[in-house]
Amino acid sequence: MDVKMIALCLVSIFVAMVAADGISSAPLQDYVDKRDTNNGYTLINSFNSSSTTVYVYTFTSVKWPSGKKGDVWSHFLVIVVPSTITYKDSVFLWIHNGSRSDGVPSLRDFYVNLLVQGSVVTNAIYAAITGVPNQPLSYTNNTPNNEDQEQAASYSNFLEGYGTNYEKLIHFPMVKSVIRAMDAVTDIVKGLVGNEVKKFALGGNVRRGWVAYLVAAIDIRVNLLVPLSMNVVGLLESLTHHQQSYGGMSYILSPYVVAKIIEWVGTDPMNRLVQVLDPLAYKSNLGVTKYMIFAAGDAYSPPDGTINYFQKLPGNNYLNIIENDDHTLSCHVAEIGLQIIAFHLNFLSGKPLPTITWTKTQSGNCANLSVNTSSKPTDVRVFYADTPDATRRDFRYRGADPSGQWESVLRPVFWYQAKADKIDGSNYQAAVCAPSTGWRAFYIKMNFGYGESQLTFTTNVTILPDTLPFMNCTTDTCGTKIV
Repeated sequence: MDVKMIALCLVSIFVAMVAADGISSAPLQDYVDKRDTNNGYTLINSFNSSSTTVYVYTFTSVKWPSGKKGDVWSHFLVIVVPSTITYKDSVFLWIHNGSRSDGVPSLRDFYVNLLVQGSVVTNAIYAAITGVPNQPLSYTNNTPNNEDQEQAASYSNFLEGYGTNYEKLIHFPMVKSVIRAMDAVTDIVKGLVGNEVKKFALGGNVRRGWVAYLVAAIDIRVNLLVPLSMNVVGLLESLTHHQQSYGGMSYILSPYVVAKIIEWVGTDPMNRLVQVLDPLAYKSNLGVTKYMIFAAGDAYSPPDGTINYFQKLPGNNYLNIIENDDHTLSCHVAEIGLQIIAFHLNFLSGKPLPTITWTKTQSGNCANLSVNTSSKPTDVRVFYADTPDATRRDFRYRGADPSGQWESVLRPVFWYQAKADKIDGSNYQAAVCAPSTGWRAFYIKMNFGYGESQLTFTTNVTILPDTLPFMNCTTDTCGTKIV
């Protein structure tokens, strides 16, 4: 038996032990608790805007990887303090991306303007940490990488080490950087206004939304999650659903195909990776309120990906699926910012959020989606779209360029809207049938209230017919095909 087989056998034994005892947050918690002297902050600018004061700090959080070849992660911290603070013990912390070459944050940055607006509307402190993860990094073969390449390389390093060194996973320093930012914000706010921050709402897009889940799993200060473009909770189930819908891997995931990450699916090292990174592994610790936002045309996952996790997550969970947009949500960024602020305001004020339930009844290739709400909505609409052909169950806004000239090209998928059928003040429905060829997706969107306090929620997506075109697509048969 060679060395690799011995190592894999040992890993199998360890995984069996973990499975018997249940999933543990110990590896992630241990890493966060591990002492790291590479953190600190320095005030570099402050200015006034719309009855707030904006403070900008340089901030260092962790050294990753540890050792001589690691990089000290450098960030900016932006803290917006309103002139009147109503919610003295709470902060909304936005986890932002960015690179080491970014300039000092200012009102020229859209996210800073949203922080100011959120602070003004809610009378609460808003903050942001930039550069999560730091990029570019040079930890692999001294070649700088962007964040997708960094993540894929970290997975590769972990898997090739037979899943024994969790610190190789880039999510670990990302989580630690956010928690250290929470510590720094707490310290800074105490010094600025004397308030003791005890609660954090966390928001972020893509892997930053993913990290927000993991932070909430191990830090009791988090009481609200707002993950954007993070519709892959339930990692392995999501991957299977992805492959069986598309017959391959979406172009946007090509760094993971190139790094041969997909080929590890079904192995013990991959199972260990999932056990520490999948938010569902920590679901018993994720009872906080969640407002999950993603585009119906996101290239990372099919729009009905919520079937893998939404009902499994504890707590009060809300969806907001955005029509006619892609993974970046760039066509609706201002609208989404206002929706997040409105949700946060309602959450802070203690007003009861609407209770929304929905049921689907299906007959042949037709389905009726019924929605019940505890509060009367101001507007209820059904959104629907068809696939451009009968080959793939594919509602992505962009897909791989068949000619190979570009990474991706726009796809003719358009979401249309119509009024939902009103049964009474709190019950609505939409009856939809499958098209003659291909697939049709639909969901119901509801608005509650008006102006700065308007809330927007949706059901999950139903797709007709309820069939997957590539049931035989597995990691072995089509896991490396880019579509």
